[in-house]
Amino acid sequence: MDTDRRRIIVFVKYPLENAVKTRLARDIGAVCAAGLSRAMATDAVEAALETGREVLVAFTPDENAAAFADWLGGDVRFEPQGTGDIGARMLRSFESAFAAGVSSAVLIGSDIPDLSADIINRAFALLAVHDAALGPAADGGYYLIGFSSRGFLPAVFGGMQWSTALVAGRTLDILRDSGKNCALLPKLRDIDTLEDLRSWMADTKTAGVRAGQRVRSTHTRRYCENELAKEAGS
Repeated sequence: MDTDRRRIIVFVKYPLENAVKTRLARDIGAVCAAGLSRAMATDAVEAALETGREVLVAFTPDENAAAFADWLGGDVRFEPQGTGDIGARMLRSFESAFAAGVSSAVLIGSDIPDLSADIINRAFALLAVHDAALGPAADGGYYLIGFSSRGFLPAVFGGMQWSTALVAGRTLDILRDSGKNCALLPKLRDIDTLEDLRSWMADTKTAGVRAGQRVRSTHTRRYCENELAKEAGS
């Protein structure tokens, strides 16, 4: 095992209309929801690449390999997520990473606009002295989960009620009951509904004003400011 080999796994669903962000699509339309999903996923991959670590995009649907390569370029590796629920697919990605000899692995979602390279790097720093790291999402799920090779616990991916507000809390319970020490990262907002989107945009603007600085420009923010604003005015 390479003691300094660290892998970032980015879970991405191809942004097809009527296949991604369906709750959000009810309010902003399928085209805009797909466009926003593409922007957020692009930001997630770019944040991962900014760390300088090994980046693997775990993609779905499995048959869209060529489309993912065209979209996200040649600086990342690609691996299909495969079959099963989200837990089975995340488990498979971690097992693949540790079988390849990485010392620690972090898996991130692709709908968290505030996820940055700094947060991912913080997760790896914490994994040097913890078994696991968890980034809780505002809706009760998590946007990041990471393990050191010695602390990996497959049990957190089984028997879970996915897509509920119980996921992060239940995951922490399983880790603690198994004697694993888990570090927590800042809570961030994922974007699933129009309310989520509006709250994120308001929070980001307010934070920038408080800090006395311009809000960082990202694919997601530019999409919201340009395409969504255009749609709202049409």
